Amino acid sequence: MVSRTQNSGIFGLIGAVIGGLMGYRQAVESGISPVQGALILGAFGLIVGSAGGFLLRTLGSLILYIVLMAAIIYIFREPMEAMLGIDPTSSFQTLFDDVMKVMPF
Repeated sequence: MVSRTQNSGIFGLIGAVIGGLMGYRQAVESGISPVQGALILGAFGLIVGSAGGFLLRTLGSLILYIVLMAAIIYIFREPMEAMLGIDPTSSFQTLFDDVMKVMPF
């Protein structure tokens, strides 16, 4: 039987591969380094995939994933803006505000 930790790792790797492929393709189309695009969206895929695999069972894990996403968005803000055409920090803040409105606490 596969544990939650193993599920988290497997889904994280799957998310990283899918995100990396999408980032590579998007970076080629937008004119930035394909490797950088693959790393950025691959990192997002890894975080989101492992979060989904772990099912965010604790508040601590939720906070950890929010901090990781915020760090990636802050570090790679300019390339992401070039790839996506929008400011990722304001988009993340809007998403975070919407999620917090729905949360029961």
